[in-house]
Amino acid sequence: MVAAIFHAVPLDYGTQFRMKGDINGNGVTEEYELTNSVLTIREDGKLLWKSPEGYHIDSFALGDVDNDGKDNLVISLWKKGSFGDVQPFWHKGRNKDYKNHLFVYKLEGEILKSVWCSSNLDNPIVSFTIRDADGDGNMELVVKEGEYKKIDKDKYTYDPKGVVRNTVWKWKGWGFYLEDSSKA
Repeated sequence: MVAAIFHAVPLDYGTQFRMKGDINGNGVTEEYELTNSVLTIREDGKLLWKSPEGYHIDSFALGDVDNDGKDNLVISLWKKGSFGDVQPFWHKGRNKDYKNHLFVYKLEGEILKSVWCSSNLDNPIVSFTIRDADGDGNMELVVKEGEYKKIDKDKYTYDPKGVVRNTVWKWKGWGFYLEDSSKA
């Protein structure tokens, strides 16, 4: 199992992070590289995945965040809109807010598949790590959450002057649930 922590504030889009891991379990190490808000995954020099245009990825980690015995790719990103092409029936109109999201993926063979993708987060991620925060043998998502600052009609960013709090999120079948902020 691999776990990592990265600063997740989208202020410096030139920042570069690299990590290696074998989350598809084929015995060949993948290379994960984040440069200028674009994440790429390569295996043996072959490009397996490049983040879509419109995703501004600020951090990522590898770890078994859903506790199924296989490592995931967990991404903090900023993008426009909450739901993609399919809107839930209870939601009226298109959400155009540019806010922070958390996406969880698994790599099967050479194909990156989504496990879970959040709507706009209530609080932007400042940083996160994947670790066993409560000693129960399962991994949790330990997050430093900040506050948004509106910078345009539908565009938000992280407010560096806002309150930051520590939270622990546990995977429960479909998505994350706030476990405890005292164990962060």
